[in-house]
Amino acid sequence: MKNKQNEKKLNWNNLTDEEQTFIERMINRDVLTLCNELVSKGFEGAIDGEYLEFENSYYEENEEEGIEEGTPKEMMQFFIVSDWLADKLREIEACVTSFLGFEIWGRCEYGQSLEMDYDLKRVVKKYFEWIERNKNE
Repeated sequence: MKNKQNEKKLNWNNLTDEEQTFIERMINRDVLTLCNELVSKGFEGAIDGEYLEFENSYYEENEEEGIEEGTPKEMMQFFIVSDWLADKLREIEACVTSFLGFEIWGRCEYGQSLEMDYDLKRVVKKYFEWIERNKNE
């Protein structure tokens, strides 16, 4: 029988209320602005001859989902993010780059709220797992 005290209720976004509040605050604090135009110029090398190259822009093999190693991730939107969020996105192997002094996240989703973004929810889950592990130390 499951311990009801340790069972956490998840909301519509598959997050606890505390995680939902955190993701909303994180988006407001750490996702600074959309920068699709800057990135398109960076891909062309049109800014001081600087070219963009994203970290983690290729999938590793995943047989369950039928993904072959080296398959490129399709980035659909680009955001300037805080240094803190860029570091957290790198930890989960999201598409991130430093360009002209900005940290840029390549979002692989489109058409839904940032609150529902897979990468951002993974950052939140990992952060709360870290809190849980370090709570008793």
